[in-house]
Amino acid sequence: MAIERASGYIQVLRLIETFGDDDVAVAVEDALRLSAISYDAVKHLVLARIERRVPRLNLSDYPFLPLATVGITDVRDYLALMQVRISQGPMGVSP
Repeated sequence: MAIERASGYIQVLRLIETFGDDDVAVAVEDALRLSAISYDAVKHLVLARIERRVPRLNLSDYPFLPLATVGITDVRDYLALMQVRISQGPMGVSP
C-alpha cells in the first residue's frame, strides 16, 4: 500500500512537468477538499481547470479511491516541539 501511495505521489509531481505548478497546486487543493486523493482525480481536476469545464468526479463510481482526512493543525503542537528543541541546546544535545 505504501508503494502505491509513493507511486501516486510521484505521478502527481510529474504532472507539474506538463501542466505547471499553479494548476497542479490548485488541483491538489481541490482534490483534498473533495476527499479524492489520487493521481487520476488530480489529473482530472487539472484538465478540467485548463479546459475551463466543470470537473465530473462522482466518487460512488470509484469506490477504490482512498478518502482523505486532513485535520487542523494545533499551534500548541509546534510550540511544544520548539520548547523541546530549545531545551536540547544547539546541536540537539541536552546541556
